[in-house]
Parts: sequence; C-alpha cells; structure tokens
Amino acid sequence: MSPYAGSAPFNLCRKEAACLPTGVSLFDALIPCTGSMCHGSPLLLLKAVIFQDPFIFPPYHKAAREPFDYYMFGQNYIHPLGHNVVLISNHQTEADPAVIALLLEGTHSHIVENVTYVAGDRVVTDPLCKPFSMGRNLVCVYSKKHMFDVPELVEMKRRSNTRSLKEMALLLRGGSQLLWIAPSGGRDRPDPLTGEWYPAPFDSAVVDNMRRLVEHSAVPGHLYPLALLCYDIMPPPPQVEKEIGEKRVITFHGAGLSVGPEIKFNEVTSTCYNSEEVLITTCCN
Repeated sequence: MSPYAGSAPFNLCRKEAACLPTGVSLFDALIPCTGSMCHGSPLLLLKAVIFQDPFIFPPYHKAAREPFDYYMFGQNYIHPLGHNVVLISNHQTEADPAVIALLLEGTHSHIVENVTYVAGDRVVTDPLCKPFSMGRNLVCVYSKKHMFDVPELVEMKRRSNTRSLKEMALLLRGGSQLLWIAPSGGRDRPDPLTGEWYPAPFDSAVVDNMRRLVEHSAVPGHLYPLALLCYDIMPPPPQVEKEIGEKRVITFHGAGLSVGPEIKFNEVTSTCYNSEEVLITTCCN
C-alpha cells in the first residue's frame, strides 16, 4: 500500500483523465498541475483531502513531499499574503544598493538580497555600472531629469516607463516585496553657493504614485522613509550631466542609514484642506 494512501493524488493532470487508476475521480484529474507540483484551488484541495478521501495521520507523520509536495503547497499558499514594504529614500551615490547591503548583510542578509531597487537608466546603460547593476533586482525607469536629453527618444522612454510601472504593480500584487525608490529622481548634491550638502527634493507625484500602487495592490503595504548617508564614498558630479561616463572619485568614509516611522497617509494629511497641500505635506514629513 502506498505510504500516502488516503491522500489525494494531486500529481494527475487533465491529459491523464482518460486512464485514471481505480479510486481516483475525474475531480482529482482536473486539478491543474505543473510537473509533480500542482497549483489547484485551496477549496478543491480541502474537498479532496478532507471529504473525498480523508487522510489519516499516524502517531508520527513525516512531511509528505512526494509524489505531491504538500510542504510547498502550504508555502505557496501563504507566501503571497506577505505585506509589501516600500522604502522612500534619498539617493547619494551610484553605490547606494551596495552600501545598504554592506550595512545590513551581517544581520539581515536575506532581506538585502531580495530588495528590488527602482533604478534610473544611467545605472543600467553606463558600461562601468552595468556589472554592479546586474547583481540587483531592478525595476528600470527613465529619470525625469534625463527624459528630454534626446528629444527623439522621449516617447520611447515614456512607453518604457509605463511598462516598468505595470511590472511594479504586478510585483506588489504578488506580495512580500521590499522596494527601494528615490523620489528625487537623482542623487543628492551640495548647494552650489554654500557647498553644503542637502537631500534633493522629492517629486511629490512619485510619492503619490507609490502610495496608489501600494493601496491598489490588494495586499497590505507600508511606506517608510529611509535616510541614507554615504555621499563622501563616491560623490556625484557637481552638476547633472547628460553624457554617459562620468568621472568617479572614490574615497574611504563612514556610511549610515536610518528608517523612520511608517508614513501613514491619512494621519499625515488629516489637517490638509486641498490636494496640493496634501502632496506637499506627504513629501516634506
């Protein structure tokens, strides 16, 4: 007798329905599969295992991984329920993702390996940046700061950004996502008159778009502000440059990051009286 007698034979596919073994109903065969791993409705699974052919547990039960992997079924069922988190961050250097990973890999290696970064076109087109960017999860967009560098490419860039926005929405709908985005659309730079460094202003439309994506994903989501300090490690050029291939000056310097309290839109904007004030309040708090 099979060690899993009394359990539903979920490794059957539609094409096998014509030659079902004794005791297996057409209902079992209609549960969709991919190889030996089936992805049927949880309600169908409950009907089969609980009512149709109940599984009896012995005093000691070893996890059933074959022919159907019940462990992965449970994990795949619960995995999409994980909350989404979006980090609304300033942007200091091309090496920001590596700095963030370096600061956290000793305590949160799994988290930093699975962050998805919203990346501007410079870090995916610059020959020196490409090898470093290839090791990260990226949603690739064209920054507004470089949208009109080449007028003939504006429409192509807009279409590409629309596709990237759709990809981001799909990621969030799947749940359990950690996204990093810099709403400034570029790196922080010093004041040209005083030379004092300050964070670049956030684009309020980007912040609001992320809020909408999170709220409409059908999965609980949270927005957190992240402050990143690593400017002196590899400062950007004083001015925004159109040409690819900027000069890099690398130095040894300390770095740090800090995550603030969750941005709760309703609380932040509770005293606002119009939509413009809402956007300003959201970006400046």
